[in-house]
Amino acid sequence: MQIWIAAALMALQAAEPAGVPAPPPARHYVVDEAGLLEGASVRLIDSIGVWRDRAGMPLYVLTMKSVAAHDSSDVTFEAYSRRVFDAWRKVRPHADRAAMLIVSEEDKQARIETGEGWGREHDPAIQLIMEDAIEPAMARGSLAQGIVAASYELTWALKPPVVANWERDA
Repeated sequence: MQIWIAAALMALQAAEPAGVPAPPPARHYVVDEAGLLEGASVRLIDSIGVWRDRAGMPLYVLTMKSVAAHDSSDVTFEAYSRRVFDAWRKVRPHADRAAMLIVSEEDKQARIETGEGWGREHDPAIQLIMEDAIEPAMARGSLAQGIVAASYELTWALKPPVVANWERDA
């Protein structure tokens, strides 16, 4: 039995794309490779992540120095962000309703990725979060504040539609 588990773990690690940071451990939702967040900010985002995960809508945050630090190919930030999101959601539950904020400090770029379960109707809200929280924080040099603000805003922007009882029963 232990040999089978070890083989399965090795196969899973081999299937993970090169240059993709490992997802955070269970019940954690932040990987702060760039060291942008203080402990209190990480705990706050983790608490948001726990609440959202219980509702089947996890939120992850990844900060990194640059895409080049992870990937030697000539890949765009958008393509790399999607690669990370896809790799993380393979090993996490609720992938279709997951969301991920990815911030690259040196590239001065950020992106919010969402699972297919969200559809496209949330795109305007996501764009507003980028414009209201992340872009001003990058301009001010206060990424930590922008990341926390975006995490809060995503909590309210990405929520399932309210369905009346009669609609649910139909």
